[in-house]
Amino acid sequence: MKILANDGISQSGIEALQNNGFEVITTKVAQVQLENFINKHQIDGILVRSATQVRQELIDACPSIKLIGRGGVGMDNIDVDYAINQGIHVINTPKASSNSVAELVFAHLFGMVRFLHQSNREMPLEGDSKFKDLTYNVVNFLNLSINKFEEGSSVVFFSTIASIRGFKNHAGIASAKSAIIGLSNSLAADYAPKIRFNTISPSLSYSKMSEFITSNEKVAEGLGKLHPMSRIGKGDDIASLASLLISPESSWITGQNFSVDGGRSTLITK
Repeated sequence: MKILANDGISQSGIEALQNNGFEVITTKVAQVQLENFINKHQIDGILVRSATQVRQELIDACPSIKLIGRGGVGMDNIDVDYAINQGIHVINTPKASSNSVAELVFAHLFGMVRFLHQSNREMPLEGDSKFKDLTYNVVNFLNLSINKFEEGSSVVFFSTIASIRGFKNHAGIASAKSAIIGLSNSLAADYAPKIRFNTISPSLSYSKMSEFITSNEKVAEGLGKLHPMSRIGKGDDIASLASLLISPESSWITGQNFSVDGGRSTLITK
């Protein structure tokens, strides 16, 4: 069975596939040449990240494809439903990048509070003559941005149920999203009563990001039953609360974290 890893793959991944009898091809094929390459080499499976597009046209033109794999969470570059309807097995790696995503979030936070990006751009240009003007800190940043908000403004952050209730293999994302709640609460204290800050922590809901799970009706039904409300969340469940929190009708609500999770974080009904 031939596997084309068109957007790259680690050596350990290559070895794991080869040890299980797969032939791994790591040639980077341009999108416009992909159809000819797959048909010429009779590729059975294609592994992609975010660069390569696997759309209906490519699927129809390449009957040898039996497997489409996405290295990561989102599958926006793959026509998942169509591929499944054609009998093609579609997989991804939703947990593989959790730690990396958490590390990236904290790296950006640390870079932001130290103004590394701005320093990298401005220090070579004006560092000698305007050094004092270029030495910012977090307080300066908040004053420059949040203080421009009108009195009565409201900010809503989004976290996750995993920051409240422990789930296996969620250490990375849970720690990153928990930091969002802490940030929101601290800002609520700093800017009260002028500006309100709140957080929404949803459970699994229907979205583009989760469709690789929720598109399977049986899987979605099973996951829904893990919630006391016996279903997966919908966009309107979260959006309606967010709409309330940014409206004047919630003018006495600040520094709160709201769990919109069908009761999963607090209730045991079975």
